[in-house]
Amino acid sequence: MRFAIFIASSTAIIWGAEKYRKKSARLREEEHQRKMVVEELNHRVKNKLATVYAILHRELRNNPEIWEEVGGRLQALAHADEFIGRSSDEQVMLRDILEMELAPYAVSRANIDIEDVKVPSKPATMLALIFHELATNAAKYGAFSMAQGIVTVHCRKKGNTVEICWAESGGPQVKPTQLRGFGMTLIERGLTPYGGKTDIRFDPGGFSCIIRFDLSSAVKSSVIPSSERPS
Repeated sequence: MRFAIFIASSTAIIWGAEKYRKKSARLREEEHQRKMVVEELNHRVKNKLATVYAILHRELRNNPEIWEEVGGRLQALAHADEFIGRSSDEQVMLRDILEMELAPYAVSRANIDIEDVKVPSKPATMLALIFHELATNAAKYGAFSMAQGIVTVHCRKKGNTVEICWAESGGPQVKPTQLRGFGMTLIERGLTPYGGKTDIRFDPGGFSCIIRFDLSSAVKSSVIPSSERPS
């Protein structure tokens, strides 16, 4: 009787261990496949952006002002995608996105006070484009266009709401007409899908804007439905 129990227990343990081994192997295979698909998609997107960049550069060679704006946005988009692709998580730190876009203008000229906020990939890409527009405008017309100019960026998270305040000082007074165009539309409406709202001010002391968006909406929008996940 004891021998029969021993045989049955041993068989159950071996069966359970084999089942666990097969399941672990399948999970490792699925994870490897997922990584390969993501890397391939990132590679294709990068190549397509490079192709679009080359085509537009050629077509707009006689329109340097237009190319400067378009080319800068494409580069910001490419850098954001590459940055997010390097992340081990599907979310990135808001501070890292900001510092990446401010790097060409010297981060030392920016006072950054940001809480540790993780942002999903989709709104993170949009934030990179928005920060690019803000930094570019500051370099052309605002605080970064003068030696003593400073940009101050505050960020706070209240519940699910993220509030970002961009304020410039020490530069020339920026007029609304200077910033009207696609870039300003992007700043104002880029985060609308995530409950985003933007308050823009052209004060005598310098340009400023407050951007708010709903982090819970951003998280939901970044979840891939099971029917759309690569198999």
